[in-house]
Amino acid sequence: MGNDVAFFLNEEKEEAARAEVMEVFDLCRQLDGLQAEKAEASALFLKRRLSSHEAATQTNKTNREIRPALKKLNAILGKFELVPQMDGFDSYTVFWKPARTRSLESWMPGASVVTTILEMTAAGTLRRVRQCLCGRWFFAHTDKKMVCSAACRIRKFRAKDPDGFRKKCAKRMQKYRSDPDVMGRQKKNGRPARKG
Repeated sequence: MGNDVAFFLNEEKEEAARAEVMEVFDLCRQLDGLQAEKAEASALFLKRRLSSHEAATQTNKTNREIRPALKKLNAILGKFELVPQMDGFDSYTVFWKPARTRSLESWMPGASVVTTILEMTAAGTLRRVRQCLCGRWFFAHTDKKMVCSAACRIRKFRAKDPDGFRKKCAKRMQKYRSDPDVMGRQKKNGRPARKG
């Protein structure tokens, strides 16, 4: 599900459809974050790190922020009049088709993505659709994952400490080249073995 959302955010070129879906996406992420704050306040209360008054104050504050976000989201969703459709021969997929095509033609590319976003919000997994430092959107299969690929992970570590990264790579290569198995392979392939 999250991969579909990331694919749409990376690939959709039609600005009108993308803008409306991004607005729904941003509001749902806001709601997801507010629910996480409420859950955190409840957990802290149970661990006796927050008093009942502090927990209630935090919950009330969060509830006051949820209402306007829900109202705005529902106003946008009110424009969608969708009908579920089945498609496929080998495996079946459900997609959402506008009920009235003439008024909602521009909404069609993002209709299924919006339903996926809503389902992920209800499940509490929308926060795992993230934007990498390279700008691409991806679905993090674990909560720890913050980048889309190994190349971006290396770029992230390189940016954090360039000198340390360079020294670490040099040390690893020095150790690799001094490995007897590597030196033996280099001699076998006709290359002179390097000395440390």
